[in-house]
Amino acid sequence: MVNLLQMGVLRVVCVLVFTLCSSIGYADSIADDVRDVVEENIAAIQNENMARMMKTVHSSSPSYQATMQQVPSLFQQYDLEYELTGYDFVGVTGEFAVAKVRQITRKVGGSAAFNDNELELLQAFRKEDGQWKFWSQSVLNMNFFGQ
Repeated sequence: MVNLLQMGVLRVVCVLVFTLCSSIGYADSIADDVRDVVEENIAAIQNENMARMMKTVHSSSPSYQATMQQVPSLFQQYDLEYELTGYDFVGVTGEFAVAKVRQITRKVGGSAAFNDNELELLQAFRKEDGQWKFWSQSVLNMNFFGQ
């Protein structure tokens, strides 16, 4: 026969397991949402679609205005190909989600010199209007190759 203490412990364990499983599912959902933002951003840049790309950037991001000013000249000077080669969701802290991303950028056309490269980035995301968007990023590693 199960006593009241054992019933209480069983209830606590069930609540903890349910909470843990719910948190894991929640984190998995955020990881998928953030990856979708990364993939949408790369697709928009690949297609040189400025409006589409800017929809992936948080309007209050510290780099929003600089991105608006710099990307059009990038599109004019180069025809680049982008490849997502790695994605690791790091987690959520407060209002930010963080992912480690690896991507290769190759020049396929354009008049200006360009060094093909592989970037390893730590990217932060923040919600705006219920959607995760790029907030900021740091370059962890950059390797040049090709030419």
